[in-house]
Amino acid sequence: MILTTTTSNTTHAASVTTFPTSLIDPLSLSDSVTPPSKNYTPTVNPVKILGIYLTSGFTKQPEAQYAFVGQTKTIYTNYTISLISAMTLVVPPIGVGFSPIYPYGRANHFVWWTYDSNGNAKWTKVGQDSSSLTQTFTKEGMNYYQVQGTYYNKKTSILQLFTDLLASTITNAYSAYGSVFVLPAPVDATSLHVYADNSYLMNNVTDNNSSAEADTTTVHADPTPTNATGTITYKSSNTDLATVDPNTGLVTATTDTSKSGTVRITATMQNYNLDGNPSNTISDYTDIEVGGGLDDQTVTEGKSATFKLRSFSNDSGTTTGAQYEVTSADWYRIEPNSSSSDAGKLVSSGVSPSYTTGLTNYDKDNGALYYLKIKIHQDEYTLDGQNVPAQDFQIVTNKAKLNVQHDTTPNVTLIDKIKNNSYSDSTDTDDTINNVKEGDIVTYTINAKDSNKNTSIKNGDLQLEVPTGSTVNYVDIDGIMTTDYTLADNLLTISNINLADTLDHKITVDTITGPTGNSSSFTTTPKFVSPNNDFSASGNALTIKYGSDSLRLTAANFGYGAINNSGSETLVNRTNDTTFFDALTVEDNRRDKTPLDLSITATPLTNGTNILPATLRYYFDESNFKPLGTAPQLILSTTNNQALGNISWTKNDGIKLHIQNGNQYIGTFKSKLTWTVTDSVTGS
Repeated sequence: MILTTTTSNTTHAASVTTFPTSLIDPLSLSDSVTPPSKNYTPTVNPVKILGIYLTSGFTKQPEAQYAFVGQTKTIYTNYTISLISAMTLVVPPIGVGFSPIYPYGRANHFVWWTYDSNGNAKWTKVGQDSSSLTQTFTKEGMNYYQVQGTYYNKKTSILQLFTDLLASTITNAYSAYGSVFVLPAPVDATSLHVYADNSYLMNNVTDNNSSAEADTTTVHADPTPTNATGTITYKSSNTDLATVDPNTGLVTATTDTSKSGTVRITATMQNYNLDGNPSNTISDYTDIEVGGGLDDQTVTEGKSATFKLRSFSNDSGTTTGAQYEVTSADWYRIEPNSSSSDAGKLVSSGVSPSYTTGLTNYDKDNGALYYLKIKIHQDEYTLDGQNVPAQDFQIVTNKAKLNVQHDTTPNVTLIDKIKNNSYSDSTDTDDTINNVKEGDIVTYTINAKDSNKNTSIKNGDLQLEVPTGSTVNYVDIDGIMTTDYTLADNLLTISNINLADTLDHKITVDTITGPTGNSSSFTTTPKFVSPNNDFSASGNALTIKYGSDSLRLTAANFGYGAINNSGSETLVNRTNDTTFFDALTVEDNRRDKTPLDLSITATPLTNGTNILPATLRYYFDESNFKPLGTAPQLILSTTNNQALGNISWTKNDGIKLHIQNGNQYIGTFKSKLTWTVTDSVTGS
């Protein structure tokens, strides 16, 4: 990751961005220790952006610790310098060289103070020029500590002994308050909780002179119980990725961009006996990833990939007085087989910390590299009386690789059809055949195809359930007969279907229909199953509808109600003459629908004693009719391949009662109607 910085005295006017604030990573300032008397106001902790410290300060504060009488203990801190402090031009003090920048003429300096609650109730200077303080405790009680860190020019000449007061101080910071509470006897830790300020460290941070800058974080260890008096040390599982200070827990990532991965930092607390000798130990660990900001992505061909700037474990925030803004985040792509030093092509501009590719193609996208350029602006601000000028940073991540894998998931489809070779019904379709009866030859045709050229299925099975009692005439694959099949419990299994060398096969199954019994229909769905049953594909449902090859007529009764007549001629409608009436229901299940004639006869109306002087008439419409008697009257004729349908009447048609002049009889009179179907003589 390359960082460039530009100092500016102008006000930045860019719009506020929606870039995640987790990019800006201030360390939390501990305020759990409050002495009875304040020394110096603690300096706000430094702010870090992707491995770059924008402000100076303590990254490890003095902690609240416990000790026992007679124990010697060390209080550790970590102090860091901001990039701007390390690079800002400083006027040299009198007697110090002429170079504006002193890479070998600057150093951190420390001054310690302590406050003894049981002794001198005031702050006393106890040490300096060390980021740690070691003390032996001789009495019980609370002790408070604070350290001042100062970054300025070293004494580089004897003349500077007389010019210290004129030295140019670059950075001055005060730690939070720490404490050591001294107990009369040791307290053993029973467990340890270890965590890091950041769980991800950058391995590609460079300063403006392209010099490697190691990214750091601090690991902490909290014992249980909290008043445990042991001492803690830290160890790295892989020093090639990151080292750790055994005393402070400061983790420093490698600057070798070829190395990335996960390092485990283990903390161990050594417990002590009352005589001060070591006893048992308690350990815990935390894992930290080391990388360049972006991770390689692996996707299956046809899927999109998302590259995302790695986030930090700490919550976001801002340092008092320091405002930061991501002004742009541009994504670049380097084509496969291009040099990694190629600048690539801008594929997305804006402020998004993530980028999602389109649907990937193996030949076009496998091996492509993506990286992100981020521009950040820091406003001018004042910290601890020091003016920090406005700065603009550019951060460039590592080049992450897009790995596109062939899609090896089978994409098998089954296109199936069914056909009755013994009879063709006009209502048949590719998936349904009608009026099938015992002895019919039914053929199933299944086209199995794997449209994914990257898969290789060998020795698969095609399964097809057939109706009970069916027999298999033959099975062929691509027109070649095969005997590599079994039929058990109505399940036909065709074995060794190879979709590896040939991706498309046509399978034909020829069967003879067995007894249909009382079944009205049968449905089956072809299924392809891989050898290990880890993949299957089904076709469409195929349906057989059985027929009786018969013609069935069902006639309905009707009447004319009560009739009051003085003997005059009259025409009487049916009592249901206002409704649509099905006089004859027809089920024409004939497979061969030859022409038919439908006729009707009627017996005289009688009450068993007398015959009513009346005639039944069949009206085809309001005026056209035929009288009904014992001689058949033709009602309609069908043509070849025409099914005989229901006979339905409305008010104006159908059978009506014609009463003649003359004497009438009292009673209930009935006539028997007989509907008759005969083959048509003319066949038309």
